[in-house]
Amino acid sequence: MDWQSWHENYRSFSPLQLRLEEVCQQVTEAINAVAPSRVQVLSLCAGDGRDLLKALQSGHTSKEVDATLIELDPGLVEQGRKAFAEHGLSDSVQFRCADATSFATYQGLPKADIVMVCGVFGNVRGPHVQQLIFSLKAFCRQGARVIWTRSLNEFDDGETAAQEIRGWFAQAGFQETVFTRTPEGTFAVSSVAYGAEQTPLPSTGRMFEFSAFWEVH
Repeated sequence: MDWQSWHENYRSFSPLQLRLEEVCQQVTEAINAVAPSRVQVLSLCAGDGRDLLKALQSGHTSKEVDATLIELDPGLVEQGRKAFAEHGLSDSVQFRCADATSFATYQGLPKADIVMVCGVFGNVRGPHVQQLIFSLKAFCRQGARVIWTRSLNEFDDGETAAQEIRGWFAQAGFQETVFTRTPEGTFAVSSVAYGAEQTPLPSTGRMFEFSAFWEVH
C-alpha cells in the first residue's frame, strides 16, 4: 500500500477532512483534561502526524506536550518531521520509524497521558481488535485518554464493529468520555479514559496484525 498517496486523500475527500477535524478537537480536549501540566502523547500508525500537529496549532491548548509518533513508512516520517520542525516542535515531537504492531518498538517510552489510535481499527480484524485494545493498557498512565476512530462502511459492517470496540474498551477498564459520528456518518471518533492501574509492557511479541486488505480507514 502506498500510504503517501493515500494521505493525499485529505486534500479532497470530505469524510477524511471531517474526521481530521473531530480527531483534532478530541485531542485538544484530552490535552486540557488530563492531570499533568506537561502531557505525554503516543500515536500508533501516526502517518505524518497531521492530526496532532493541527491540535497543537489550534491555539486551544495551554499545556506543554511531548509526543512520540510511531510510523513505518519512511516517507511519511520525513514529511512529519519536516512539518513539526517548521512549527518549532521538533524538540518535543519525535518520530520512530518502526513497526507499530511490535511491543519491541515501544521499549523505553514513558507511560502516556494520551494514546492516539486513529485510522487503525478499520484495518484490523477478528480477535486482533480485542487484543489491541487490551494491549493499550500497557501504554497508559492512570487517568490517560485513548482517542480512536473506526470507519462505518456498510461493506465491512462498520457500525457493528464500532459497537464491539466500545464494548471491548469497557471490558479493558476504559470509560467512554466522547463518542460521535462525523456529520456525513462515515466515521466514528471516540475518546475513552483509563481508570485502572498501570500494567507492564511486554518486551516481545505483537499487539495485533493488519488484515489482508486495506480500506479508507
